[in-house]
Amino acid sequence: MNSFLEKLLNYYHLSPQDYNEITRDFNLVDLENPNNFLNIQEAVTLIKKSLSNDEKIMVYGDYDVDGICSTSIMVNTLTLLGGQRGYYLPSRYVDGYGINLSRAQQIADKGYNLVILVDNGVHQHEAVSFLLDKGIKVLIIDHHDFEKNPDQRAILVHPYLKKEKNVLNCASYVAFMVSRLLLDGINEKNLILAMTATISDMMELKSYNRILVRLGIKILNSNKNNSLWKLTNQSYIDEKVLGFDIIPKLNAYGRMMEKPVISRLVEFVLNDDSTLVEEIIAVNEKRKNLLRKEINLLPDFTDVHLIVYYKKDLKEGLVGLLAGQLANLYHKVSIVLTDSSENGVIKGSIRTANDFNILLLLDEEKPYLLTGGGHHSAGGLSLKKEDLSKFIETGNLFMGNQIIEEKAEEYIDVSENEITLENLQIIETLKPFGQGFPEPLLGIKVKTSTLYSIGKENQHLKVSSPTFSAIGFNLKKPENCDTCLLLGNLEKNEFNSRVTPQLRILKIKP
Repeated sequence: MNSFLEKLLNYYHLSPQDYNEITRDFNLVDLENPNNFLNIQEAVTLIKKSLSNDEKIMVYGDYDVDGICSTSIMVNTLTLLGGQRGYYLPSRYVDGYGINLSRAQQIADKGYNLVILVDNGVHQHEAVSFLLDKGIKVLIIDHHDFEKNPDQRAILVHPYLKKEKNVLNCASYVAFMVSRLLLDGINEKNLILAMTATISDMMELKSYNRILVRLGIKILNSNKNNSLWKLTNQSYIDEKVLGFDIIPKLNAYGRMMEKPVISRLVEFVLNDDSTLVEEIIAVNEKRKNLLRKEINLLPDFTDVHLIVYYKKDLKEGLVGLLAGQLANLYHKVSIVLTDSSENGVIKGSIRTANDFNILLLLDEEKPYLLTGGGHHSAGGLSLKKEDLSKFIETGNLFMGNQIIEEKAEEYIDVSENEITLENLQIIETLKPFGQGFPEPLLGIKVKTSTLYSIGKENQHLKVSSPTFSAIGFNLKKPENCDTCLLLGNLEKNEFNSRVTPQLRILKIKP
């Protein structure tokens, strides 16, 4: 066996048989059987009956990429089946998260007979019961954590409700499973959307999630007419291009637009609405500029157990991004809050960069929360502004008593002659990389004297070596050490039509 491949397998704790299994050429038959989901047959029967009766069906989603994609999957499926369908993606500024009573009333007034809630529903008890009381049928396709079961009159299809549990899925994945049974087959556009949301919602790339993403990337690259290509200049789309180039643009539009115009994204992803491309890109640029300004204004949080940052005039579409930035910077649970449209109420997002389950903290803070929920590592919450000081005090006390063990950073010890394109090709056989299956971290020891600064402000570092290339952005040269450890990912460096291997330095340790 190739010695570098052996190091890779040890890094991922894989046997040669495991490696052969996860790198084989997957086919559509390898996808999860939709019937593994409980209640899915009831959901399909409900939709088919509504279609046969020519009833009006409303699909109500969410403003993030999972909500956009899951809504689009259901709209595409109903359209292919010739159904009367309406759809709505809420504005986080006008509607907030999930269906509310006001929108439920409008849906009832417009004579809809069935409402399909995607990427929301398990927490919207009041609106769901209101619809059911009006005689409107409700199907919930959600994946968020929940304690209280939705109204029993509604049908719920959820990753927690499986015959054989394997891995948590996003709402778009569940919607894709429903669509497969409705269409009696696989629609490739729906599969690509489910794959995109799986990456966006940072679902673990294991088991069936991994198979879906591998197939989705393959199909997307064989279909250059898909609208997602309009959001990138790259010649090949993989999980990195999706995660760092395409998905942020869709998310920015959904999170930044204050007027309820986000539903236009459904037309964009389904029908290649090219008129929206420039606007999506412009909104994302605005988001990046605002985020940079806010990051520069952040105070220091070194001496707290729980990071809570409140700013009254903060753009609401930035709260999750800022929380993620703080969590990654300090490796602490981080909460960013701003004023809501409701007087005296503040709301925001919570993120963590380690293995701590934020739902435990939200449960501890329940006496102060008006709303709160999410996943293991991300969520949303709201509380009265007058309770903020008690909220912070309780949270710091709770987090101070938590033992969060920082995992020792695992890396593959390599030599300079292992920084090769051949070894990069071996690494790429293991793609896709993501949550639960990160890109391999390589470690190489060098003399500190070989590091030199580049850039207008000398803010970047390069390695001076005749045998290999390495570059790190926004890194400082370590002091008072003769040698140091470079930790990073192996990548291609393309310059003047020449392709060479390069280590992208992420960290430097003395």
